Amino acid sequence: MIILAIYAVFVWYLTLRYRRQWRGFVSLALGVLVLWLGVRLLNAGDDRARGVTRSHQMLTLLWAEMFIVAGVGLFTVCLPRKRKEMDCFGCGYDLSGLDPRELTCPECARRWTGLGSGLADDASIVKLTPMPSRPAGTNRARSRGI
Repeated sequence: MIILAIYAVFVWYLTLRYRRQWRGFVSLALGVLVLWLGVRLLNAGDDRARGVTRSHQMLTLLWAEMFIVAGVGLFTVCLPRKRKEMDCFGCGYDLSGLDPRELTCPECARRWTGLGSGLADDASIVKLTPMPSRPAGTNRARSRGI
């Protein structure tokens, strides 16, 4: 039984690792196909003519495993990928390594307005202003009149 849980986690890892890519969809399809083949092999092994059935519990478990792996795997493979800082806002093309000033995306020709373009507020750049210095010999107690 632990093998089925490990198998499910392995398939879900692959779908999460390669989400929104063809490799993720292929790994999900292959993962479900292996379970479906297991169900077919157990069904083929039943000898109903003699009244002997293999394990209906195992068949039920494999069917449930197949549907759970397929459902969770489909959910994870369809999750959006995290964008990088220098990905195009239109098509997601990786623009890292290019000069961000007056940059247009080579894929969709959209103008880059992100970090370093001079068109967006760079929230990552914080300008520190110096604190006003107090004259020597003054402290807070004197300024409050204490």
